[in-house]
Amino acid sequence: MDLGRFPLKDGAACFYDAQRRDGTELAAAIGFAEDGTPRAIAMPPKAKLKRPGWMVRRETRADAGYAPRQVKAMLDAPFYNRAAVQTQINGEETVGVFEALDLDRFRGPWLMPMLAVRVPRRRAGRVGCDAATVAGQAPALHIHRDLKRRPHGRQRFPGWHGTTIIGVRKGGQVVVAGDGQVSLGQTVIKGSARKVRRLSPGGYDVVAGFAGSTADAFTLLERLEKKLEATPGQLQRASVELAKDWRTDKYLQKLEAMLIVTDGRDLYIITGAGDVLEPEHDVAAIGSGGNYALAAARAMMDTDKDAETIARDAMAIAADICVYTNGRLTVERIGG
Repeated sequence: MDLGRFPLKDGAACFYDAQRRDGTELAAAIGFAEDGTPRAIAMPPKAKLKRPGWMVRRETRADAGYAPRQVKAMLDAPFYNRAAVQTQINGEETVGVFEALDLDRFRGPWLMPMLAVRVPRRRAGRVGCDAATVAGQAPALHIHRDLKRRPHGRQRFPGWHGTTIIGVRKGGQVVVAGDGQVSLGQTVIKGSARKVRRLSPGGYDVVAGFAGSTADAFTLLERLEKKLEATPGQLQRASVELAKDWRTDKYLQKLEAMLIVTDGRDLYIITGAGDVLEPEHDVAAIGSGGNYALAAARAMMDTDKDAETIARDAMAIAADICVYTNGRLTVERIGG
């Protein structure tokens, strides 16, 4: 499915192309006057655009013999692409917003685990042409100020959320387990990373597991350790203080990670949205395989299995389902 919206000197033109499940094609074109009144507009021929990084198929509309091109990338995802594209319509060069959507990819089973990964994107902004374009000179791309602003988070965050961490509290003991897989996009970079760490600030042991960028996670763990040194033995207070800093500090806001922390008594999930969450059913899980591990662990909580066995079995189930999780575990026990 392809959609293009292009400004013209006397209004705008919109083109819509789609392919039905039976293989037939649907194409529509509509123009708008400057006052917004719709009007008929001739449909130019199809013209292919170069495929982006995720190789989504892209076709726009352009005058015969004209080769449209991407001027600025806006969003590139496994099933969706948005970009500023330069084309020619009825002899007039213009730059507008183009979108491509591949629903076959969207419904593919390989994509589901990736939806837990935040796709880097820019803020929405209008794209238009200046007077030079109308006069037939080289087109100029106008990106409004809201598009130029630095968005929250990184532009090219590579998707390190592909991991699974689980914390299980049972029988006076808390166990935190994490897999060892580090994925960069669709590539496994390492299979034996340690994503669960034991801290001892002020003489009190705390176990923390992280999902997200390794460097960002260690930055947050250092901050948590300082908070615990200032308030020894008070994990809840230290976690709340960390979440407040993470939510309000301009530097920390850019960090991409989530934490599970425990001192053997309390168990919390800490997020960059300012949340400090204590699980209702004594099970906490984060990462792309977190929901699978969470469901498996909750189903085993009423059995006679201990906390470590539940954590290991739940991680094994998550590793069988989630392509971003492996079976090489790091397990830390505390309390009991």
